[in-house]
Amino acid sequence: MVEHLPPGNAWARHAHGPWDDRNRLLHDIDAQLRDLKALTYNIHRREGQPALQPEPLPRPKGRDEREAEARDQEQHAAERSELLRTLARTTT
Repeated sequence: MVEHLPPGNAWARHAHGPWDDRNRLLHDIDAQLRDLKALTYNIHRREGQPALQPEPLPRPKGRDEREAEARDQEQHAAERSELLRTLARTTT
């Protein structure tokens, strides 16, 4: 039944993603504690103080995103070396 799911579905992301269940649980606990801390601070803040808005925690990059970043870096390095070779030829 799983074979007929479209690519990028929730099961595939879970099975082949960079996180295991422990990491997901720790991330959720951390996010809830940050929200609770912000809520407590905002309830007890003094008049005129800005409200605390917790920043969302970053999620790890998946394998596809890491591979795309590596390809972009390789392409950037190749383009840079080609540009430097061209500049070296034109300046001499």
